[in-house]
Amino acid sequence: FNRLCNDYLGIEEGIVYSAFELTKEEIQSIEAAIGNKESKTIKLKSVIDSKLIGGVKVEINNHVYDDSLSYRLESLRNKLLRK
Repeated sequence: FNRLCNDYLGIEEGIVYSAFELTKEEIQSIEAAIGNKESKTIKLKSVIDSKLIGGVKVEINNHVYDDSLSYRLESLRNKLLRK
């Protein structure tokens, strides 16, 4: 029922993963940034994931926005190994 209501109202629910606890203001800032990109209202639940080292990873409807330090390090590693 909640999913149907959210679809009707243009609200997407997701999860924000971070290495440390996020404040309400930080979560609202992330919701606003992704909401502007998706042209929808975003509601996020916060989950702590120590594997991220730093930064955040947001998952909404199987779409992942990854700005974590571990992702950046892995990307850098892959770039260096290709050359």
